[in-house]
Amino acid sequence: ENSFGSTDDEVGVILESKILVDTIVMYIENISEGEEILVIPDGVVWADTNEPGELRNILLAVKVLFNGREIDFEQIDANIIIDLTDDDIDNVLKSVVIEATIKKILEDLNSDSLVVNPITDLNKELKALLKAVKLVLGEDVDLNNLGNIDVNEVLSNVVKLTNDINSSDDEVGQILNSNILTDTIVMYIEDFASGEDSVIKLPEDDFSWKDEGNTPGEIRNLLGALNVLFGGDEIDLDSLDINIIMDLSDEEIDVVLSSVIFNGTIKNIIESLDGDALVVNPIEDVNKELKALIKAVKLVLGEDGDINDFASMDTNTLLSNIVGLTNNINASGDEDEVGQLLESNIICDTIEMFVMKLA
Repeated sequence: ENSFGSTDDEVGVILESKILVDTIVMYIENISEGEEILVIPDGVVWADTNEPGELRNILLAVKVLFNGREIDFEQIDANIIIDLTDDDIDNVLKSVVIEATIKKILEDLNSDSLVVNPITDLNKELKALLKAVKLVLGEDVDLNNLGNIDVNEVLSNVVKLTNDINSSDDEVGQILNSNILTDTIVMYIEDFASGEDSVIKLPEDDFSWKDEGNTPGEIRNLLGALNVLFGGDEIDLDSLDINIIMDLSDEEIDVVLSSVIFNGTIKNIIESLDGDALVVNPIEDVNKELKALIKAVKLVLGEDGDINDFASMDTNTLLSNIVGLTNNINASGDEDEVGQLLESNIICDTIEMFVMKLA
């Protein structure tokens, strides 16, 4: 029984023996100096004072960590914490030695594919990380292998989670509570966007990656956009193409463009279509123009229309297709297809260019 200040405190009886205390401390210090399995911070107070000492706390910690198994400090690695509850974590981290040891184990996982910056609040990060990795990688996740994670796999799994900042069942919010997973996702997006041939580009203006109060951050919005764009399939950013937006509903476009990264990326892609056949001036309202352009492409080329084909279409062919559409300014929808077409500034500017050439 390890109950400081209690009459049933059996550990307290043990700790009254200076010989036993010194022996246990020597054993712990030898482990620390040899294989560096344990990390002992400076200024550790081993004995009880008016509060529990480190020796009592470390005994409680190893009891929780080994959970009835034979104690072997060489078995302490990242996976020893995987099944801890929040209460377990509180008890384990009462020991400054175990706290420093676990902190080092996690920070040593830092790699090219996993970002582990210096951890300032281990209790908070550990609780968040354990919940997050189980949501993303399953209950049997190998924490020792986190440094080799496939971020595409992580993104593919994360986008399938519930994503509602105002919901108590906000699984994405649980992911974002972990700085390790959050920083890793940010690194991956930044690295991908920095590629010379990357279709994704980061905005020049400042933006917030993380949620701020009830305002969704870019990571949350980006995940929502990826879920819509890939429709639950495996995420592969290399496969992104402008035509991936063609089957989106207006509501789905709203979700995609809530991401400042995808808003800017799609804006750049559409503006890059500017050429001899298509006039694309700087777009002021990406949401409005994108919805109008998708309708225009489908009206002119059919439901399976390709935006790239649309952009390279001969202007005479474009106009020939347009004149066959319904044209009734007093009607709406299918009865005034030309009206739908003219909601796109790109179409209006292209027709104007053609007319000016004729003049």
